[in-house]
Amino acid sequence: MNPEQIYAVVDIEATGGSIGADERVIQFACVLLQNNEVIHTFETLINPGRNIPRNITELTGITNKDVRTAPYFEEIAPIIVNLLENSIFVAHNVGFDFRFLNEQLRLHDFETLEIPAIDTVELTQILFPSFDSFQLEDIAASLGYNLSDAHDALEDALATVHIFKGLFNKATSLPLVTLEKLNFLAPCTTHSTSLFFQEALAYA
Repeated sequence: MNPEQIYAVVDIEATGGSIGADERVIQFACVLLQNNEVIHTFETLINPGRNIPRNITELTGITNKDVRTAPYFEEIAPIIVNLLENSIFVAHNVGFDFRFLNEQLRLHDFETLEIPAIDTVELTQILFPSFDSFQLEDIAASLGYNLSDAHDALEDALATVHIFKGLFNKATSLPLVTLEKLNFLAPCTTHSTSLFFQEALAYA
């Protein structure tokens, strides 16, 4: 990885999994990674201003009582924006987390994030295509990480950090001709995931 670049590994828990619906954030976690080391960790519950559905409570363990005194999204948004500016956003299924976060920022009259975003799901499908599952906890287990509390935003973000490091190690251990070919094909990936292969090739 570029030793100067900060990667913001993010996970979000929400009242539902739909983008463009009336859903809200209930937990946000961000782990900042630089030069392959964690330099900062941030996590907070967020009051969604509405009831958390029972199935979401069963999934995340987060109850209405837990978020009753938590800050609202508009209170925490400036901190989130400050954390993420000048970083590369990394998430497991970035198509949800990045888009959902920007949707929430726009909904609460904040500027949306115009930063690169990398998807660890897509990277795993490319670099470990024989894995039986591309669910976060299954990939983490395959790469030697025990995710004991899945669907807790901070625990999921920390697992994604481990996966991201494992993916980079895998990429940079490939034959150089293979990595060059992946870098050539990388513009076909979603969001800014191609940056990962550029960095891996430069490192190799």
